[in-house]
Amino acid sequence: PYNELGLTETDRRVDIPNNRLVDAYEEKYGSILLEEDDIRIPLDEKYQQSLRLPKKNVMDIIINFRDQHLARNIQLSEFKKILVLYGALHMDGTFTQLKSLDSRWKKKKSKPGKLYKRG
Repeated sequence: PYNELGLTETDRRVDIPNNRLVDAYEEKYGSILLEEDDIRIPLDEKYQQSLRLPKKNVMDIIINFRDQHLARNIQLSEFKKILVLYGALHMDGTFTQLKSLDSRWKKKKSKPGKLYKRG
């Protein structure tokens, strides 16, 4: 499906791997202590609410940390056109991060989604 978008082997993926997300979580909120249930419960089964990490902390890393990382990569890119395949929850946060790096970033209407352009 990516070649339908014109992506080639020279394009790069800049999302953060899961192990780095865990590292970022632990750097900010402390170590994640695994218990017997963490090993016993299969990955495709739901955890009891009491076993889950605080949702606010998890979302901070999944959304905000990734928005910061994506914005830095966009800002530092030498390319004029960049395709970003991220969920809708990242749109406003990524734009806010881009604006904090360079105030010339502006929103430009497009369909579908939004287009951001550096002034």
